[in-house]
Amino acid sequence: MAQNYIFSGERLDFVNLTGDTVTSGSPIQMGGLVGIVMADVLNNASGVVAMEGVFELPRTIGIGLPATGVAMYWDGTGCTTDPTAGFYIGRVSSQMTRDNAGNVQILLPSEAGVAGAMSQGAAVVDIATANASDLATAEALANATKLTVNALLDSLRTAGIIV
Repeated sequence: MAQNYIFSGERLDFVNLTGDTVTSGSPIQMGGLVGIVMADVLNNASGVVAMEGVFELPRTIGIGLPATGVAMYWDGTGCTTDPTAGFYIGRVSSQMTRDNAGNVQILLPSEAGVAGAMSQGAAVVDIATANASDLATAEALANATKLTVNALLDSLRTAGIIV
């Protein structure tokens, strides 16, 4: 085994600096990582966060039953399909049992999953460098830049890196 191996990373320590108790089963975001708190963590105390696995979480009121594989976002009270409502929490599990109680089973994202989502994003074409000597060329370059930037943003949203 590598001498610099530390641990598997399935669980990470979390120090609660929110000012409140974070309850067991709550989704949290730690930088670019998301996980589920495994037991209640008092303010200024440390606890353990699961970084992988399938967890049952409430759906936001008003959203229907999402299909398997749909990206879900945590809005502070439940899972939603609206990427502007909160942070990326994962995808609807292929092993889910949909219920009528307003819950959904979520597969937490892995680093490999984020990389895969990035590679499945829209193809981004390099912008050819050119000097705009007239208004039409300048507009064409501006439009090409806009399309490229929007494709990159869509890929980052799909990967759950930005909302």
